[in-house]
Amino acid sequence: MKKLSAFLFLLMIAAACTKPTTSNQISLEEYFYPLKQEKTAYVYLDTLQPLDEKIHLFYKGKLKNEEVLFLEAYKANIRLTEGYTFKVNDSVSVVEHMTIDRWNQKRRSFMRANGYLPGSQQSDSYMNVSFPSHIDSVSTFYESKKSCINQDTNFVFEGKTYPAILVRDSIKMSLYNSFNGKGKSNIFATNNLYAKGLGLVAYASADNKYLHVLSRILTQKEWEALQ
Repeated sequence: MKKLSAFLFLLMIAAACTKPTTSNQISLEEYFYPLKQEKTAYVYLDTLQPLDEKIHLFYKGKLKNEEVLFLEAYKANIRLTEGYTFKVNDSVSVVEHMTIDRWNQKRRSFMRANGYLPGSQQSDSYMNVSFPSHIDSVSTFYESKKSCINQDTNFVFEGKTYPAILVRDSIKMSLYNSFNGKGKSNIFATNNLYAKGLGLVAYASADNKYLHVLSRILTQKEWEALQ
């Protein structure tokens, strides 16, 4: 079944490149993670490399007396790698972004553009942040442009069918050494599937080297049992 899901997702990506999509305006907030006070963890299984699990934890909280949604990314060993903070009433924009530095400390990124998801089929979102890399004197510059390439598809999870949208994320990752002035860049793309009422349910590299699909959802109690 997991292999079939992966195959269907790849077919969906291929179809999105040729199938015309509707031009109706859509609210991307409906396809974002649900706003829950209780912590919820999504476990994504790499169908191409089954041992490579990823976890996204999200929950509502407070930041400077405002309600926000926290989203944290973890590896299978429950090691935090990245975090986002979103306004509750504007879930397609980032308030704060953080990474983990080489001393295993949380570091807030410097943000130049904070778009997380496009607002419609015709628009794009842009995100541009920089943060320290794991190499001394080297900074990472992350640029992202997301475009909705299919807003008329579905995702099946635990026997229920959800309306879904497919978003292409075009990414430029650059490393710059402030000591010697040298740098290098890597350009790549990912395809991300968002289901209405669930949020991100699958994501894959454009070259099909990995494909993560939502495999199970953990409650706060189940998540805390892993700590």
